This record gives sequence, C-alpha cells and structure tokens, in this order.
Amino acid sequence: MRGTDTDEYIYIALQEIKIGDNFYMPGNKIAAADVSKLSAGQSQQISISSLPNRPTGDAAKNYYFCTTEYVTTASITDIYGNTYDAESTIPIGTLITYEDESAGTGSEEYTISGYKDLVNLQKDFIINGKIPTETSTLYVSRETDIDQLSKERIFTVIYQYDYIESDEEKTSYEKIRERHIVNVHITFESGAPTIGTLLPPRTVIPGNVIGL
Repeated sequence: MRGTDTDEYIYIALQEIKIGDNFYMPGNKIAAADVSKLSAGQSQQISISSLPNRPTGDAAKNYYFCTTEYVTTASITDIYGNTYDAESTIPIGTLITYEDESAGTGSEEYTISGYKDLVNLQKDFIINGKIPTETSTLYVSRETDIDQLSKERIFTVIYQYDYIESDEEKTSYEKIRERHIVNVHITFESGAPTIGTLLPPRTVIPGNVIGL
C-alpha cells in the first residue's frame, strides 16, 4: 500500500469487509471517506497503524502488510521496531517498508527490514487457470399462467470473483474481489399447450371413465 505525509494513520482491512458500496479484502487500505462509516463491529476487523518516517510533499512510500501468518526464514523488524527471529511466526498486520531504513532516535533507533531483501521462494512457476462458466436453469410451475409468462421478466444475477493480482514489479500481490451484476431479460415467445392426435379407445367397458 502507499503512504503519504497526510497519512498520520492508515486503516487496513484484516479480513473481508464491506463499507457502504465498497468492498475491502485483507491488506487493502481503507479510503479516508469510508473510515467514518465503520460500525462498532467493523472497527474490530481493521488495523490502525501510525507511519514513522512518512514521506514529505507529494512523495509516496510503499509499505507491505502481512495478510497471512507464516514462518519466516530470516530475522525481520517491522516499522515499530518489533523483531521476529528466523523460524518465528510473522503475525497478520506486520508492516515493513520496501527498503531497509532507520527509525527511532538515540538508544531507541532501529532498522526496518526492507521487503525487497526478503527471500522470495516463489519463482519459476506457472498458474493454469480456467475461465469460469455457469449454466442456470429457470424452473416454471405447471400452474403458471402462460399469459403471465409471455411478459418480459428481468432476473438479476451477481457473480463474485476472488483472485490475487501482482503489482507491476511482480514483487508483491494484492487480494482482489470483483462483483459483477448481470441483468438477464427473458421473454417467453411461445408456450401454448400442444395436444397430440386423439384416438378413440378400442373397447369401452360400461362403468369406466375416460379422461382426456
């Protein structure tokens, strides 16, 4: 995510969250306009972070947010000076910068780990994906009036796609959720009942009832 000199605090989704008409996936930075719309329950689903060494002017700095716990292979120090030794678990919400940089003052000074120096174990692999397809069936009750069916009907279908997308440098990724709303217009152009050829019964026994 990107931070600027106006980002004294940044608000990050810890899990999937919907604020108004906007959807946020874990690790997404929440827009300032949506922060005031958070409910009491939603406030527990976000991380509030202050940013040391913020850039000045129109400059922006990239920060990297841990969305899934994992075991690190090297020592990592986050933006607040918390150090995680090799083979320890990095918790969700850990923030680091793109490059190593110093923070704090005097005896409290520390070096934030740079994302670009982390060991990348995901190399030389290919992801094979398939385009999602769906077939839907519309069921109509036999008691339905054909005159009513002959009128145009509109069915609204919402498709949800969750995927991971890398940045331009192919060094990090972001979880993306898309919702596509499709309005399907259906018109029944025919549907009059069809009765086949009626043949007389060969033998009619008194007392029997014949139905057509």
